[in-house]
Amino acid sequence: MRRTFFFVFCFLLATCGLGQSTQSIQNEPQGMQGLIAEVRLLRKDLQVANGNALKAQILLQRLRFQQAAVARASGRVGGEFRKRREFLKFLSLIRSVTCVTCSLCFCM
Repeated sequence: MRRTFFFVFCFLLATCGLGQSTQSIQNEPQGMQGLIAEVRLLRKDLQVANGNALKAQILLQRLRFQQAAVARASGRVGGEFRKRREFLKFLSLIRSVTCVTCSLCFCM
């Protein structure tokens, strides 16, 4: 059964191929030139798209570097603010201790 369908399919395919006119053979060089032109346009579009993708990747990498630099700088600044707060607390503690010490000294 399968063989019969296969042979019928091959026969129909061969018949369709023989039914083509000679005009398509004469117009073949024009059609080929059209296809070549289309392929060239597609290649150019692909090159442009690849160039744009490369530019986007470069910009994204630059953005990542800048974000890392900002994170490092803000970490440093945040650390300095924490140190300053700690220093001011320490300084106020020293002042309060010296006031107590000075007051003790004057009381003697």
